[in-house]
Amino acid sequence: MRLCTCGERIPCKIKVDGRWRNLKSRIRCLSCSPFNKKRERIKFRSKEEQHNKNKVWYYSHKEKTGMNPTTERRIRNKKLLLELFGGCCSLCGYNKVSRNMSFHHVDPKTKMSDISSEFVVRKLQIVLAEIQKCILVCVNCHGEIEVGIVNSDTILRLNEKVLQIISKFSYVEWNDWYDAKVAQVVEH
Repeated sequence: MRLCTCGERIPCKIKVDGRWRNLKSRIRCLSCSPFNKKRERIKFRSKEEQHNKNKVWYYSHKEKTGMNPTTERRIRNKKLLLELFGGCCSLCGYNKVSRNMSFHHVDPKTKMSDISSEFVVRKLQIVLAEIQKCILVCVNCHGEIEVGIVNSDTILRLNEKVLQIISKFSYVEWNDWYDAKVAQVVEH
């Protein structure tokens, strides 16, 4: 069961006025938001005012950290993925510069999109599904794989190890692990 912002539990189904109602998509309990009662929406700002507010936040954040917030999030998430994959190249063991590490899709036909762009805009479930198709390699090994120097059987064997690591996580455990790691990174 989910909790409302007031702390009360939200059941999945409930009988209201003699009919069963599905409450799975609710974020508020029936006390806070009864059926057939429209909540008053507060109009905060016009689109232009909101855009200006976002712009001010963006530049102030960039000035404080010295980095674009999107780039900062992308770097943080890549560090988390590197940690999940062991932090070093699956082939040669290189682990010096995280920028030189990349995710190679074992089967290019199953590739939906790049991991780096997904982690910023996509849901965690989608990223998790895409990660399972990859191995972590350094830039040099990635080039060798693309040219065909590295045997495809080796790559498949490495991908099986990745699947064993990731399959240990359920979606809830993955979310908990991710939230804990983000909290650690933000604290530092």
